[in-house]
Amino acid sequence: PSPVLPHSIATPSLVAQVMYQKFAQGLPFARQEKDWYRMGLVLPRGNMANWTIRCSEEWLTPIYNRIHEVLLNCQILHMDETRIQCNKEMGKKASSESYMWVIRSGACEDIQAAFFHYSRTRSGDVAKDLLWGFHGYLTTDAYIGYEKVEDIKRNLCWSHCRRYYI
Repeated sequence: PSPVLPHSIATPSLVAQVMYQKFAQGLPFARQEKDWYRMGLVLPRGNMANWTIRCSEEWLTPIYNRIHEVLLNCQILHMDETRIQCNKEMGKKASSESYMWVIRSGACEDIQAAFFHYSRTRSGDVAKDLLWGFHGYLTTDAYIGYEKVEDIKRNLCWSHCRRYYI
């Protein structure tokens, strides 16, 4: 088989293991570097970081984009935005907030998928851009930013509505 990254010792299983340890197990590259060394493999953390970035761009980004494309063809979507804090972000204080936008297919849809999108802002323009081309039912909270999305049928989430009565 052709290598995952040309002129590299990176195999599909090695890159998958490095990424699994990093993102599923929360093991930093520095600690992985020591573990690999104890097993007899000199694998610098810079290489692991480079592999993760390149493989994500070349192999995972097309899948990420396809998930978004397929979700836009659904009839029912759920969407929400959640505050997150990024400590090292160009032009922002460590204590400032950014947002993770999530789009999820409805339970009745043939495809069950979730799409996560990072944004520095909570602007309704983000929702408008993410939902461009979608014409179905969108279930959200009462955030006014979703009003910027055109040609949709907007629903409010019962859990969010309930908060106003309790």
